[in-house]
Amino acid sequence: MVLPNTTAKTAMLIAERVRMAIQKAGTTPAVTISVGVAERTQKEDVESLLRGADQALYLAKREGRNTWPHRIYDNLSL
Repeated sequence: MVLPNTTAKTAMLIAERVRMAIQKAGTTPAVTISVGVAERTQKEDVESLLRGADQALYLAKREGRNTWPHRIYDNLSL
């Protein structure tokens, strides 16, 4: 999900709302989400932004299901 003109903090609030909606749906088997959040700096191009979000997503997956790192990523390298 790309959220133009949105801060990382607001993006995380949106991700939490999505997580809660999925949890309330009560599907079987249970469904969880992992989210990678990256906030674009003025000097970053779109490819770098998406690469940072992808790296953050894999970090979230390593940290556990149904979660995402609560950090702002600026030129993240893992």
